[in-house]
Amino acid sequence: MKISIFDLDYTILKINSSFKYYLFLYKKNFFKKSSFFYLFFYFLRLKLFNFPLKKLHKIIFDKYLTGMDKKILIDHVNAFLDKYLYKSFYMPCINKINEASLNNHYLVLLSSSPDFLVKPIGKILKFNECHATVYGVDKDNKFDKIESIIDGDEKEKIAKNIIKKLAVYPSDIYVYSDSIDDLKLFYLAEHKIAVRPNRKLLKVFKKNKWEII
Repeated sequence: MKISIFDLDYTILKINSSFKYYLFLYKKNFFKKSSFFYLFFYFLRLKLFNFPLKKLHKIIFDKYLTGMDKKILIDHVNAFLDKYLYKSFYMPCINKINEASLNNHYLVLLSSSPDFLVKPIGKILKFNECHATVYGVDKDNKFDKIESIIDGDEKEKIAKNIIKKLAVYPSDIYVYSDSIDDLKLFYLAEHKIAVRPNRKLLKVFKKNKWEII
């Protein structure tokens, strides 16, 4: 068996799905106008200055999601995906997913975005497994804690468990991502494919003459 492991944001998608979903809800007046400048500031720090992912999740969760009914967010996911998903696909990567599927690869989606966004996308693309950041809820279904964040280290741990479970060798593993944060994940695979890589990852891939799409 072969395994193909994909990142989501800026890999399968040309966008950051979390921020795009925030903008979708912002236009529906779910968030205050002041939130745009605050979140955009941190989004840029993540994108351009490698702001710690776990810290970003905590800041946003504490300020905007704690106490919110989870159902409110989930109820709008389908409308959001209907409007933006297909136009956001990065087609060279979608072609790789289709190719892997035709060759009976075990498809794994690993993303730091929230599971209520990632899992519906994974279902549409027919992934075998999807792992994403999970926000916990209290007895009233309101967000009260961050249960897990899927950063680069966590992706490596999840991938190792899947590789062990399926008993595959590095020569049967393909990894697709845009980020230097996933370098440990790349090193699990013989087939390393950078997708629209950020500057640091691009430098590594060019040096090693690995595949870039």
